[in-house]
Amino acid sequence: MDTQTDGKRITQADVARQLGVTQAAVSMAFRNHPRISREMRDRIRAAAEQLGYVPDPMMTALAAYRNRLRPANYQGVLAWLGHERPPHDWRHNKHFTAFFEGARRTALRHGFQLEAFDTGKRDRRHLRKTASVLRARNIAGILVAPQPVPGADLSDFPWEDFAAVALGYTLGAPRLHVVAAAQFQATVECVRQLRQTGHRRIGFVLTRDHVERTRRQYLGAYMAEQEMAGLTGQIPVLMLQQPDPALLKSWLKKHRPDAIIGSDYLGGRLEQLGRRVPEDISLACPNLPDENSEVSGVWEMPLDSGGAAADLLVSMLHRGERGVPGTPQTVLVGGRWVAGKTLKAP
Repeated sequence: MDTQTDGKRITQADVARQLGVTQAAVSMAFRNHPRISREMRDRIRAAAEQLGYVPDPMMTALAAYRNRLRPANYQGVLAWLGHERPPHDWRHNKHFTAFFEGARRTALRHGFQLEAFDTGKRDRRHLRKTASVLRARNIAGILVAPQPVPGADLSDFPWEDFAAVALGYTLGAPRLHVVAAAQFQATVECVRQLRQTGHRRIGFVLTRDHVERTRRQYLGAYMAEQEMAGLTGQIPVLMLQQPDPALLKSWLKKHRPDAIIGSDYLGGRLEQLGRRVPEDISLACPNLPDENSEVSGVWEMPLDSGGAAADLLVSMLHRGERGVPGTPQTVLVGGRWVAGKTLKAP
């Protein structure tokens, strides 16, 4: 609804005259531009509310349209906040480096560079120091890389000055907007493909760490599919603290699965135990490391996830959003089925 006084719509120019500032300052205040102090932003917003100013949605849409048509000139730098210490260095993880590359490419199309910053020991002093560096360089957007441990707490970082998006589910606090692979749907697809090829005793094997890092998305989907098929308890889930050949061998002998949903490396472990894949047992992986895998399953397309995270972050910057969101959103990026060679033909 348009807000009007004596038939005239209240504009940013009216707000500027009320406070004796420029219209540009009012515009930047509504975009949370760092050049406008927090005190001045609050004054401008209070005056706008008192006058009854609301943004014109048509003008906002027009501005966004013009921005899309304009060549992507240099806009600045986005930060990639990741852990770079062994044994959890994100630079040595194929999925995580693909996230970064996808985000870098998309950021570049928007006119931004993407630069990595180490979270270090994740203690308050280091996090505050990192934030000071970002402020000094006028970096207002942060992509939070997957963390070394599930439930990681980065609450000591001063998020109120930044727009931020987390990749994956490992960040426990604060609750930011999240971009993640559609892991639940990937597992459902694995079950569907296995059943279509005649498998009836489908087991599930993952490490506990993997289950926790993904907020039980894989596990929840498997259990839901078993429940819907009336097969709850047919084969108990094998959740390992770490890869354990003896435990896996015992589980296989006792429950006799004809297929397993699990990580791609399980194929080698099964072969070591004398189970030929797929002649003796089939394997489907819901989180393949790449699209050329010989293991059948779902490729999570991490380049696309990284790109989606950068898109979301840039849009937040354009809207002037800062701080921990009141209602965190999750964007899911669908994967692609890879036929591979580990499903036994019907």
